[in-house]
Amino acid sequence: MEPLINAILYFVFLFGALFLILGTALVLLIAAALPVIWKKNLSFLMFSLGINILVIPLSFFLRLVNLYF
Repeated sequence: MEPLINAILYFVFLFGALFLILGTALVLLIAAALPVIWKKNLSFLMFSLGINILVIPLSFFLRLVNLYF
């Protein structure tokens, strides 16, 4: 029973962290289009941060795929 609980906790942590990162990136990408951000000329910065946050889990996933397969 314990290996099953460990596997469940592993996937909860993995997908929880993944959704947290993706949610933050989506909020930044959506916030880049707000008029307040456009007026302060921060849209490029917000868009760049959103793209960088999206790339981090992708690179981690590719590293894991390369490591195990």
